[in-house]
Amino acid sequence: MEMFSFRPSFHPLTGAALIALLPSGALADLTAEDVWASHQAVMAALGGTVAAEPERVDDRLVLDGLEITWQLPDDLGHVLLTTDGYQFLDRGDGTVSVLYPDGFDYELTVHLADGDTLEIGRLRMEAERFDVLASGAPEAITYEMQSVNAKFHFWGRYAPPAGAIEPGFTTAFDMVITMADMSQSTTVTLSDLVDIRATYRYGEMMSKIVEDAADGIGEGTSQSASAQADISLTLPRDGVAVTNPAIALRQGARVAIDSSGGQTSSTQTVTQDGTVLRSIQYKVDELASRFAMDQTALSVHYAGSNLTGSYEQPGVLPVPVAGSLGAFSFDMDLPVAAGEARDARMQLSLADVVWDDALWAMVDAGGKLDRGPASFALDVSAKVNSIVDSFDFPAVIAGLKAGERLAEVGEVALHRLALTALGADAMADGAVTLDYSDMESYPGMPKPVGAFDVTLTGVEGVLAQLTAAGLVSEQQVTGVRMMLGSFARPDPEAEGTLRSQIELNGEGQVLANGMRLR
Repeated sequence: MEMFSFRPSFHPLTGAALIALLPSGALADLTAEDVWASHQAVMAALGGTVAAEPERVDDRLVLDGLEITWQLPDDLGHVLLTTDGYQFLDRGDGTVSVLYPDGFDYELTVHLADGDTLEIGRLRMEAERFDVLASGAPEAITYEMQSVNAKFHFWGRYAPPAGAIEPGFTTAFDMVITMADMSQSTTVTLSDLVDIRATYRYGEMMSKIVEDAADGIGEGTSQSASAQADISLTLPRDGVAVTNPAIALRQGARVAIDSSGGQTSSTQTVTQDGTVLRSIQYKVDELASRFAMDQTALSVHYAGSNLTGSYEQPGVLPVPVAGSLGAFSFDMDLPVAAGEARDARMQLSLADVVWDDALWAMVDAGGKLDRGPASFALDVSAKVNSIVDSFDFPAVIAGLKAGERLAEVGEVALHRLALTALGADAMADGAVTLDYSDMESYPGMPKPVGAFDVTLTGVEGVLAQLTAAGLVSEQQVTGVRMMLGSFARPDPEAEGTLRSQIELNGEGQVLANGMRLR
């Protein structure tokens, strides 16, 4: 059974949909009809078809209800979002208030072509205060939203798949999210494209969820301090084809989402008949993330500090898996457009990794191993030539069926590979080029040509620890020393340091310090 993640995510489509339905300076007169037209334009850009019949009543434009339909690919059916009615109030000063009832309801369903209807869930929004003011010009409307003690209640119930109930299949869920205060400023600009720029801020947030499944009941709680997000989303006026997003990307679609937050903690537990089956707990001081994509590239960043956590599964794991991370980060930049070779890069860093003593005791009861903080770092880049657009799904599927290459990696550079553990260090760097004209030297892959430099420090100390802990024998240690001696040489200027240059030459050979290994 999978528990939800309680960290609020800022997915481009989800965020933009909420911006449109819960929109967050006045330079020109606006009318209620202008604001309603802006709402419709955003929904159309998100691929939805809007059904509503607003009625002008004095100084208000009144919607009794709203339906938005998204067609599923291959004529499978459609997704339907229905909401309660709301109103647009002309304030008489060129601005418009968007008025929502206390207890504003949403319902999401899937209607399949064979006649079946799946209820995905319902959402009710309540708040002590929820103010939305629209200002600006019809082609560039700014929404300012303020709320106090907002509550979002999301629930649903599902029938199991035909046949047997599969373990882990969620049959019901109930989630409540509360926010002490929330503010949002959103500008929607209409031209050949629909451009949405939103800044989102909230104070302390708490959430609780209960899930029912065949293998148990899952309960989770989380709490986070203040957080913020900045969203930039640009879409074609006629929407995005989910089966081929590359079309919209070529027309100028793009998205960028930056979010950050303070301390967050979470506990998720699965029980069956009152017995704990598994439990996850974590706490992190700071989190920051970025997601960006346009026609040429996709970029992801995620980082945090002071993460502590544990995973417990009684009856399966003898002790909880617990530890901490001083800091962590992940960065990835990938080209997605066909054409000339472009840069790709991936970086991963884990600093001050510490495992709980109970875990160490399972392999080192006598405390012979160095339990100091470990670390890992990877930094690698490449030149990538995409043969087809990555998000042109029909072209990708056709290429896979035909057994064609979808991309070629010309050069790979290892800027840094570093591992520190058990009091020892291992480092490597180097670069290779890939020769696609030779797929035989290394069967099934292009021939790499280049070299890597490898440095090992403290190996003898690690071998001594492993022997003292009884994890390896003296005979095994002797074998390791012989293996190391075959491709690594002692550094005469640094005691306890071994160095090796691994060369992959044009003849398909692999050499270590000039000695052929392959």
